[in-house]
Amino acid sequence: MPIEDDLVRRTLADLAGALDAWDRRRDPDASARARGLLDAAYRRHLGVGGDVVRRLPSDELLAIISTTGRVDGERAFLTAALLELDAAAPDRGEAEAAGLRVRAIDLYAEAGSARVGEADLTERLRRLRIRLHEHRLPEPTYRRLLRWWHDEGAFAVAEDLLFEWLEEHGATGALRAAGDDFYEALEGASDEALDAGDLPRDEVREGRATFLRSCGPVPGGGGA
Repeated sequence: MPIEDDLVRRTLADLAGALDAWDRRRDPDASARARGLLDAAYRRHLGVGGDVVRRLPSDELLAIISTTGRVDGERAFLTAALLELDAAAPDRGEAEAAGLRVRAIDLYAEAGSARVGEADLTERLRRLRIRLHEHRLPEPTYRRLLRWWHDEGAFAVAEDLLFEWLEEHGATGALRAAGDDFYEALEGASDEALDAGDLPRDEVREGRATFLRSCGPVPGGGGA
C-alpha cells in the first residue's frame, strides 16, 4: 500500500525545501534549519540521530525498522528517502554521499520487496543509480535489487542486472548462488508470467547457458 501519512509527506517536502534553500543561499540559517529537520526526522522515525544513522550499514538500519524479522516497508521507504535527501546536503563529501545513496538504494529495494506500493519507487532507484554511475555497487545491493525486480515480475530487467553484477564483481560465490536461484525460479514460472516479464522460456534457457559460460568453472569443483 502507498504511504498515506501526511506527516511523512510534509516532512520530506520540508526537508527538500530546506536543502534546496541551503544549496542556493549557502548561509548558516539555511544550513541549521536543514540539519535540524534531518536530525528531528531521523529521531522521530528511527529513534536515533543523524550522526548515528550515517554510521550504520544497511543491515543495521533494516534491523531497526523490522518487526519479528519482517521489514516494515513504509519505514524502509521513509528511511531511504531521508538518506537520499541527506546525501544531497551541499557540504556532503563525495564518498560519504555515495555511501548514503547506496544505503538508500538498499532500503528502497527492501521497501519494494515488502510491497510498499509507492508509484515513484522505480524513478527514485533510477535517479540514485545515475548519481552513482561512477561507483561500483556492493554485492548485497545487487542481490536486493535482483530480488525486487524478480518479485515485480520484471524478469528481463532482473537478468540484465544479474549480468551487470557479474561484470562488476566477477563470478563470486554470492553471484553464482543468486543466478542459480534466479534461473531455477524462472524455469518454474508459467509461460504467461515469463512472457509478461519480457523473458520468454527460450530466452531463459539461453540466458542461463550464457550465465554459466560467463561464470566459468566453479573453483575447486572441476566443472561449470
